[in-house]
Amino acid sequence: NSIYLSADAGDVPSTGSIQRVVVPQPDSWIEDESRRRLCWMVYLLDRYATIATTTFDFMLEDFKMKRVLPCSYDLFSRNVPVETGSLRTNTDQQGWTGYIVNKPE
Repeated sequence: NSIYLSADAGDVPSTGSIQRVVVPQPDSWIEDESRRRLCWMVYLLDRYATIATTTFDFMLEDFKMKRVLPCSYDLFSRNVPVETGSLRTNTDQQGWTGYIVNKPE
């Protein structure tokens, strides 16, 4: 059995081996932050695993990462709620894609 982490039902592949799991709203800020950190860690692992290939076929596409960024570990470990910024892509005139953080911690 596999669990596919996604906020959008349209992202779930149409294979029979993957089940869509809906999790309830988090009970606390720390639970929400833990989910956010897990999501970004999976994103990073996807990048690290794919960088060794020649095709660069990432499983998680940048434009689908709509979660806000995690807070610093210091604040997380002390259970200090904080509003963090989000990450969005920006393509310049030459076609280069960069990232913009809209609000620092």
